[in-house]
Amino acid sequence: MNQIIVFDKSVIKIPRHVYVCFWLAFTLPCYMYGIFAWLCGAVTLKEFMRVSSDLVIYIDWILVAIIPIGILKRLEYHLKKCDGSEAAIDTANKKVKVLLSTAISIILCVSICEPVLYHIRNVQRGINYVAFGGQSSLAFGIVLVLGLVCVLSLFAYILFQHLFERSLSWLLFRKKDQTMGLIARICLPAIFALQGMALLLTAIFMVPANRELSSIEILVKKMLPCAEIVVVFVLFGIYLEARGIKRNLDAAEQFSSQLSDRNYTADLLPVVSRSEIGSLVNNLNAFCRMTRQLLVNFKENIDASNGTTKVLIERTNAMLINVREITDSIAIVQAEMNNQAAGVEESNASASQILSNIKSLNSAIESQVASVTESSASVDEMITNIKSMTNIIERNTASINSLASASDEGRQSVQNAVETAQNIIEQSASLMEASTIIQTIASQTNLLAMNAAIESAHAGEAGKGFAVVADEIRKLAEQSSVQGRAIGDSLKALSSSIQEISEDTKEVQQKFDAIYDLSQIVREQEAVIMNAMAEQSSGNQQVLDAMKSINDSTLTVKEGSMEMLSGGEQIVKEMTQLTDVTSKINERMNVMMMSVEQISDGMKEMEKSTSQTLTGAERLTTIINTFAL
Repeated sequence: MNQIIVFDKSVIKIPRHVYVCFWLAFTLPCYMYGIFAWLCGAVTLKEFMRVSSDLVIYIDWILVAIIPIGILKRLEYHLKKCDGSEAAIDTANKKVKVLLSTAISIILCVSICEPVLYHIRNVQRGINYVAFGGQSSLAFGIVLVLGLVCVLSLFAYILFQHLFERSLSWLLFRKKDQTMGLIARICLPAIFALQGMALLLTAIFMVPANRELSSIEILVKKMLPCAEIVVVFVLFGIYLEARGIKRNLDAAEQFSSQLSDRNYTADLLPVVSRSEIGSLVNNLNAFCRMTRQLLVNFKENIDASNGTTKVLIERTNAMLINVREITDSIAIVQAEMNNQAAGVEESNASASQILSNIKSLNSAIESQVASVTESSASVDEMITNIKSMTNIIERNTASINSLASASDEGRQSVQNAVETAQNIIEQSASLMEASTIIQTIASQTNLLAMNAAIESAHAGEAGKGFAVVADEIRKLAEQSSVQGRAIGDSLKALSSSIQEISEDTKEVQQKFDAIYDLSQIVREQEAVIMNAMAEQSSGNQQVLDAMKSINDSTLTVKEGSMEMLSGGEQIVKEMTQLTDVTSKINERMNVMMMSVEQISDGMKEMEKSTSQTLTGAERLTTIINTFAL
């Protein structure tokens, strides 16, 4: 799992003076190239002005000035992407390490392009240096720019490296992130300075015009001015490197001095040198953190131990007091046990007397149980007889109810028959009227038939057929009159019979009403008897329930008496055992008294040991307090 380092992202920024130093490392060889070429006698001021007035050269100078700014801007962009995770910190350290390792190589490549570009433009523009007498100046330019890089760029790079590493104090540094060791930081500037001086002196002798000068002229006019400038830059660069190392060592020495003075409140040292000194600072910081945490934990544990020891002493004193109280309580309990032993013997005698009384009570209860059982059986037999009579009365009541229902139904049927007879009489009266009307119609039809026969006789032959019809109508009228009279006679006879039946039916209805009234009276009397039997049965049931309750109570009393008898016997046994136990408890109390006295002696010894422990812890706390945490 990646470790997350918490830091303030607002500090992730490369300062401007770092940009300036890195910019100088790139531009000093380029911008000082013409001056050193003039000092070496390779060009005149006029030739230098003519060569530098080229637009291409201006563009080259601008590019050389932009390259270092772009490199640092890109690095700063990658550094700001660091989110504090272990992977992001590794990536940032790799970017820094690549820059510091390849910066000189990039400067060399950019610087070598300078004389090559001068040479190409001189050939294109037809410029020839007088000092070279028509010979090529490319080799001289390459040697000169390499010497300038070894001297001027090295000075600016040393200053850039110190400032840049100081600005990276926010970035976690590990031993694997080391860019350059102390030996390399001390030796490489000297080697580069010697190499740069040798290259510059070689460049002086590579100018053909200088070969015509004497050694003294070359030394005084050419070598000394260049050497002075080189020595100044070299010595200043070495001084910067030595001063940076000394400042880091002084900070580490001051920090370790504070630790040796037991002051662990000092702030941790920032890593401002990504070399062995950075590893040393990390180790000192780790030692400070670990030791401070150890001492803080140790102090907290000692404080806790002191508190625990004091509490232990207080509790030990309290326990001694409690032991004394327990001893006194045991003595009191022992005296009470002696008194109890006498009381137990008296209780044993009383329990024997109670057991004898319980046996007499048990005999009386058994006699009462037998009497209650016989009374309960008699009451139960009486309730059984009452229930039998109640069942007979219930069956009679059912029969009477059936008779009442049947008489009521018969009365209703007779009433319906009377109503039906009345309806028949009324309808027969209508039929009588209809029969009278039929007879009237028959007589009138007969008259019409006679008139028709007379009229047909007057008509002669023409009325014969009509006479036949009239004769048939007359016959039909006579038959209708005969049938009407017969129907009238039958209806009169039927009406007389129906009237007689109606009168007989009314008499039957009166008989049924009398039967219904008598059945109602019998049913009411049966209900009164039934209620009386129910009350008697309920009263007998209550008596039986009371007898059962008495019987149950008596049985419960009997069981209680048996339990009391058994308990009394058990009490006598327990009282005997209690007497034995009381004597054993007295013996144990004596043993406990001796044990408590031994515990009291041990507690006193523990109190002494605890006091000695507390004294030692207080001395150790005094020593820990001398550390500033």
